Amino acid sequence: MDEEIERYNCQYCMGTFKDRRCLNIHLLTHTNIKQHSCSKCNRKFTQKAGLYTHFRAVHLRIKPYSCSLCSSQKFSSKYELHLHIGTHGKDERHYRCQMCAATFVQKIGFLKHLNSARHAGR
Repeated sequence: MDEEIERYNCQYCMGTFKDRRCLNIHLLTHTNIKQHSCSKCNRKFTQKAGLYTHFRAVHLRIKPYSCSLCSSQKFSSKYELHLHIGTHGKDERHYRCQMCAATFVQKIGFLKHLNSARHAGR
């Protein structure tokens, strides 16, 4: 007999969560309340997990996740690895910079490029 599991839905996005506590933690990302500060650089985060990931990646330079397809790439989070793996086997570059003609497979890479020092102030 399949018992339906109660899910908690975010009112701002399509997110669903297994309990109210997880939903409440998630809701902080929409309110922009950042109550967790880095002790090294004072950068602020909505979630303790974001602070933890930042500290390990930026200040400790720990990158425990490796790409199994190119092995030379290492990443500080599973999310970054997931984004990277999406670039393998894709020749389609849908994002093109109008300022320098650089092209990108994923939107996140394109946005990072636009916000980089290379195009700052243009």
